[in-house]
Amino acid sequence: MRPSRQARITRQFEQRSSWWDRIYEQTSPEARILRRRQQVALSWVDELSLAKGSRVLEIGSGAGSTAVQLAKRGHVVCALDRSPAMARLTKEHALTSGVGQAVTPLIGDAHRLMFAAGAFGLVIALGVLSWLDDPTAAIDEMARVTRPGGHVLITSLNSLDVARLLDPKRTPLSWPAKRTRRLVASAFGRPLPDRLRPTRQTAWLVRRRLRRSGLIPIRQTVVGFGPFTLLGKPLLSANRSVRVDEALQRRADSDGNVLRSTGRLYLVLARKPTEPDPVGGGSSFVADLRPASAMSVPIRGWSRAQHGGLQFTQSLRHLRSRTAWGNVRGWLRRLLRARGG
Repeated sequence: MRPSRQARITRQFEQRSSWWDRIYEQTSPEARILRRRQQVALSWVDELSLAKGSRVLEIGSGAGSTAVQLAKRGHVVCALDRSPAMARLTKEHALTSGVGQAVTPLIGDAHRLMFAAGAFGLVIALGVLSWLDDPTAAIDEMARVTRPGGHVLITSLNSLDVARLLDPKRTPLSWPAKRTRRLVASAFGRPLPDRLRPTRQTAWLVRRRLRRSGLIPIRQTVVGFGPFTLLGKPLLSANRSVRVDEALQRRADSDGNVLRSTGRLYLVLARKPTEPDPVGGGSSFVADLRPASAMSVPIRGWSRAQHGGLQFTQSLRHLRSRTAWGNVRGWLRRLLRARGG
């Protein structure tokens, strides 16, 4: 019997545990983006001014880098992961960093958390949502174990990642051809390898799921641009990829409305209200990136396909504007300049 997708994902992370153990110390474009993700998350946690000894749950703790950093800030951390290898690495890092008493590695499932309701002042999940079978169930569980007034900080890969959209091999527009190729290969008895890939979501969909779980999104940012590829091959050298990423990140952090929608991944911070919202779904998000016309569309009861179609249509409509195309031309000019030296 073939293992479930979630079991295969766990095995994949087990096999790459040594890579995750070293990733935050590397200088590759991938490592820089992940390190920036962690830095932004930790800076947001610092701004929450949690009391010393606050209980924090990290879901998908990996090799324990973030859990150790949280413990060094005086918090008591439960580091949850599905992989026993990751749990062992977390324990080793906590002990060598002098915070072994403050970090408790646990093996568990984000879809069914083992903790009591309201057990934590902060729940953090970096890079987890895109690898889950049921992100909605996981967010419901995060909301359940967060105390009223506490916070949930999550990240997800962006379905509108510009580096992915610009590559003909990676763009979603190529999915029908890939599916046809896979079906033809299976029909001739030569099935293609079934690669495990993360799911990508728009920031709007994640915020909607947070609201439906009773959480109020209060902050959001995008992190990472690239590495840019052409037909799956690197378009730029590692150094030039880093320069392009940093330039686009600065623009997105300042005033790049379109860039804020098209980075590689994003972080969302949500708060659990002290009292249930009588309207349901929480208050509106002050930095909502959806067009005004979309905000008035009734969404309750819609199918996933309808939501996906609406998001894709709105994205295309937004990219037709002169300002948006000006930004796209700017990205291409930067890429060409970086490629030319």
